[in-house]
Amino acid sequence: MKKLKLLVVSILFTVVLMACGGSPDFADMFEDIADHAWIEIASDGSFIRLDTNPRNVDGGDISILAPALADLDLILEELDFTAATRERMTATRALDGRQEAENDSFRASWTFHPNNGLVVIFEINE
Repeated sequence: MKKLKLLVVSILFTVVLMACGGSPDFADMFEDIADHAWIEIASDGSFIRLDTNPRNVDGGDISILAPALADLDLILEELDFTAATRERMTATRALDGRQEAENDSFRASWTFHPNNGLVVIFEINE
């Protein structure tokens, strides 16, 4: 129910901003998860960064991985990315370098390294 409420509020917020000529603000869209250690939102709201290993713990920080991936799923759903995008993200290898995906409104880019985890940056498609 909470996800549905967040989705409705987010969609309404985005529609109002677009109608007024503004652009979405990640700080407003994701205020419920902004204080999570693995989330960084730009001060101007122009991007959101998710890092599954923000402390760069060797082998990853297992206590952060599951909630960080849950937030990733929430963000992908909110921003209307396909399930295939998440699969591409979690299948990325260090050798693959920076990967990207986009839809009509947003762009995502990500890297993965076994020591650093998955780092995803979401931006507004202008």
